[in-house]
Amino acid sequence: MPCSTCTRVSPTAISATSSSSRTVLRILPFRSPRGPYGRGLCLPGSIRCTAEVVDAAMHAPKPPEPKPRVLVAGGGIGGLTFALAARRKGFQVLVLEKDMSAVRGEGKYRGPIQLQSNALAVLEAVDMPAADQIMDAGCITGDRVNGIVDGISGSWYIKFDTFTPAADRGLPVTRVISRMTLQQILARAVGDDAIMNDCHVVDFTDDGNKVTAILEDGRKFEGDLLVGADGIWSKVRKSLFGETDASYSEYTCYTGIADFVPPDIDTVGYAAQILE
Repeated sequence: MPCSTCTRVSPTAISATSSSSRTVLRILPFRSPRGPYGRGLCLPGSIRCTAEVVDAAMHAPKPPEPKPRVLVAGGGIGGLTFALAARRKGFQVLVLEKDMSAVRGEGKYRGPIQLQSNALAVLEAVDMPAADQIMDAGCITGDRVNGIVDGISGSWYIKFDTFTPAADRGLPVTRVISRMTLQQILARAVGDDAIMNDCHVVDFTDDGNKVTAILEDGRKFEGDLLVGADGIWSKVRKSLFGETDASYSEYTCYTGIADFVPPDIDTVGYAAQILE
């Protein structure tokens, strides 16, 4: 039996049932004896529905879908930078690193790294507080002479102007920073809860829906995406593309730390020396 109160809205009826979490609207055709067009909107019980309720139900916001879980194989500079960017975008991130001792300062000192203006701008876009810490900890070299020097004669092969291009574009000036210090800052920004030590990724499986990182000790971690940032001998790359040999460029770079203040420190930022 139709209810005694009917509102003409459409040639169909809407039945509303409610639960603790949502309201379900079900379209039902029926004939109303009181509507001048012979059809109307009839709701059981005491429920009354208007066009505004229908519209609100149709446009009700959907609950946000959970962000994908991203696994990062490798906690070096590249892996930590990616992990930080992903976390700032709301993704669930887990960094799997086989040895965090160097980051904590327990391993060997791994020498400096130069961060050009474009790299510093990327870090600013990823996380401004972390970028500020990196620039405060670094030594500015972009405001001095930089280039390539004959390691025997001391004459310059070429000099690089890194200051003018940065100043023209409003970018930070090139700096040099300890790799260990850089990784420490990035690791703190990513957070201890997102980094696992003693986790050497050696393989992975992909079933089309989820990817599973397999560790050297047999442990497994599941995610929606696996990023291989595990260095030149990457196990992730090997699993993806098979065994490949590294191509020797015929250049060897030696870096070291010396307790020495050069006489031209105020005018020379860095001089890469070539010995032939």
